[in-house]
Amino acid sequence: MRPRQVFSASKVQAAQIRGARAMLGWTQNDLADRSGVAKRSIAGLELETSTPKPETMKRLVATLSGGGIEFRNSDVDGIGIMLRGATELFEDRSEVEDVVDHNEIDLRRSAVSERRDRRT
Repeated sequence: MRPRQVFSASKVQAAQIRGARAMLGWTQNDLADRSGVAKRSIAGLELETSTPKPETMKRLVATLSGGGIEFRNSDVDGIGIMLRGATELFEDRSEVEDVVDHNEIDLRRSAVSERRDRRT
């Protein structure tokens, strides 16, 4: 079963990307190879010298999630990262694409559910 995130990748912070990569023992080159994102883009994000495109963040979050990282971004639980016990490493970029597509579906379902909850 592939890990899925049900929050917006745009809420993930540079420190979380750096920390997630470090927890997995990945270099910037490793993350670039697995995600298809240029190393220069990853370095700029981590140093906070550039603002990545939303698609770039989706790819990074999906790739790190596939490595076993769970991102936490809520008012209740706070902001952070967690490494799950069983990890599933993505071997090729098509698997990252599948998770990115899945995340978008989950986000839409979540938004509809929130709207429905507010009405009741």
